[in-house]
Amino acid sequence: MPERRAYQAIDLFRMVAAFLVIAIHTAPFASIDPALDDIVTYTLGRIAVPFFLATTGFFVLGRHRAGSILASRSFRSQLGKLATLYAIATLLYLPITAYAGNLPDSLFSAVQALVFEGTFYHLWYFPASILGCVLVAFLLDRFGMRISLAIAAALYLVGMLGDSYYGLASQADALRSFYDVVFSVSPHTRNGVLFAPLFLLIGVIASKRVSGSGNEGIRCAGLLASAALLVAEGALVHGLGLDRHDSMYLMLAPATYFLIVALARTPLRLNASWARSLSLWIYILHPLCIVLVRGAAKACGLTDIVVGNSLVFFATVCLVSLALSLAAVKAKAAWRWRRLSAVGAPCGAHGASDAVRRLR
Repeated sequence: MPERRAYQAIDLFRMVAAFLVIAIHTAPFASIDPALDDIVTYTLGRIAVPFFLATTGFFVLGRHRAGSILASRSFRSQLGKLATLYAIATLLYLPITAYAGNLPDSLFSAVQALVFEGTFYHLWYFPASILGCVLVAFLLDRFGMRISLAIAAALYLVGMLGDSYYGLASQADALRSFYDVVFSVSPHTRNGVLFAPLFLLIGVIASKRVSGSGNEGIRCAGLLASAALLVAEGALVHGLGLDRHDSMYLMLAPATYFLIVALARTPLRLNASWARSLSLWIYILHPLCIVLVRGAAKACGLTDIVVGNSLVFFATVCLVSLALSLAAVKAKAAWRWRRLSAVGAPCGAHGASDAVRRLR
């Protein structure tokens, strides 16, 4: 069973992944050379979400034996936490969604948003994680690792043809008709059925491999080679204009596997547990910070300087997101401490320890 405290490098990379997500939503090289965004942001940067999914597979699914995951109380508890975060984030962005006139206009649209697209453009990750975890847990319980991996890989290939390689798939009438049906249900194929399962399973596989022996040179070479091939694949996709949405590449799978294994096997003598909550809040809050930075720049007459320069805009959004996220983490810690004091004060030291366990 992987212990979170033993993998500090994974926790630290969560921060890198969070800022990569901000880059995807701000295009930091747009005012310099858009081709750089194609290579760095929309190709290499796309590893951020697969990494987050793989860590979920590593820590949540990887600690269970196949055949008993869905029945596990801890697994259901983790799904409940994800659902709670999704609900909180939905409420947070509801006023912006209403102001922009993007509220669902039908019950079908509401269900579609909740299950596949997310209630705001970045929140699709939460229903994808929940649905993907349930699907992977079912597959592992029912079929075991090999068949589950084959099914997840097949689903990913279907999704990839509707994403980065849609320009090829749409050339065939049958495939175009098939994806028309898919898009009528889920506007994008990067969802909990076609996208998330493969990376969740990569995390599960990585959790079983990190404690074994192996040649570190081969792993490093695998990471470098898969990253180089990912860049080449991205250049091909963008150069030929094949993408409908460029979030699903073939080389993302091996690159994610080698990355998380390399991070898991990197010993660091520090406590990076703070990065878990902080990176999560950065992910949740950064679109709000994009709105705030744009609004503040317009009010101060600095739009050309702050927003017009893509690197300045990216850096400003990162700093504001970091500041708001730190405030959110501290506010949550203070709230939990008040609850702890209220529950544990009458109980003495042992009662306080019991209270801590209950609050966790």
